[in-house]
Amino acid sequence: MRAGRTKGTIVGRRTWAILATLGLTVPISAVITAAPTAAAPVLIPLDCEATTPIGGQAADQDIAFDTTAPAQVLNSTLFTVSATAPAGTIPSDFGGYTVGYVKDFRIKIPVPANSTYSGSSLSGGTVSGTVGLVGSNVQVDIPGPIAGGASYQFPTVNVDLTSSGVDGALIQPKIGGTSFANPGFELTARF
Repeated sequence: MRAGRTKGTIVGRRTWAILATLGLTVPISAVITAAPTAAAPVLIPLDCEATTPIGGQAADQDIAFDTTAPAQVLNSTLFTVSATAPAGTIPSDFGGYTVGYVKDFRIKIPVPANSTYSGSSLSGGTVSGTVGLVGSNVQVDIPGPIAGGASYQFPTVNVDLTSSGVDGALIQPKIGGTSFANPGFELTARF
């Protein structure tokens, strides 16, 4: 399900902005699972638009995230939701243009309904970044740059939440964004 669109604006560079849903649900119940359960990879269709000197360019793509969360949690219980993007390679060429580098990756994950933010961290990966609460979003910033043709692995994002809904309520983490003006994922590519 394509949840919306996003847009960035940088002249002379391509700015990508993306919106998507993680497709993961954690019900609050009277039973708690002893260990986290791994979900099958969640395929997220991304609506993307690049702002270029010749105008906006669509560049939609799908990314499969591996997610881990408990199957159920008690009310007022601390739990962790983790998401890992697949390893990738920055293309050396895109649409006939040579890719110099990609930088300034930003991902926004709204704190889900029926939960409160308790903390976050990044683990693993071959590129470093920061994570923290900005407004009502868990924000991941990876400054880069990553050169065209280079391989990379983003770190796993671990978000600690405390369940706060009534029994049976659902907690549905997702990547944020509602439009190209309010993106959930952004990056800048230099061509």
